Amino acid sequence: MVPHSTSRRRLLQAAAGLSVAGLAGCNERVTGGSETPSATETVQPTLDYDAAIVRNPDPESFVRYDSEGPDRDEYLQETLTTTADADRVSFATEIDGVDDARRLLRETDFERNVVHVSERPVGECRALEVDYVTVDGDSFDLDFCSPLRPADVACSLDERDVVAAFVRFPMETDDLASYTVGHGGSCERPRRREGST
Repeated sequence: MVPHSTSRRRLLQAAAGLSVAGLAGCNERVTGGSETPSATETVQPTLDYDAAIVRNPDPESFVRYDSEGPDRDEYLQETLTTTADADRVSFATEIDGVDDARRLLRETDFERNVVHVSERPVGECRALEVDYVTVDGDSFDLDFCSPLRPADVACSLDERDVVAAFVRFPMETDDLASYTVGHGGSCERPRRREGST
């Protein structure tokens, strides 16, 4: 484990510098529904969203949908459009942030909002944040970014955690036509103020 000191910060900066060239080729995109052009080409990002981010210090999937266990092929990626969908979500372990995720689901008005759940491995020295959300009719575009965590957080460059993001945003539809979920390295778009969820 690298101590949280100036040397740790230099190591992180060096690692970030080495990975910058590869970021363009490392962006992930998950699409659902029919193929459509990215909404960001014509629609401005919205700051009207809420997010609960839950971090599991064990590198294991911990969000369940319909009791699906860790034997499933991939980490959970699910868009919830009804209360019944939200009721199918459970957690394999009680960790910090799980109550916030449950509250977000419980307080969601699914007649006016949807919630996208995105679970993924993230480097121990990186956070997971919402970069932007755009909504255009019956489709949405959601992008995550992974900035460095604060220098006083002890972490190892070689270790990974599993992080789940529950992102609620306004979208009045029961019939989702398409969506795109991406994950890049830097946080460049307008985001919510510091201190908001």
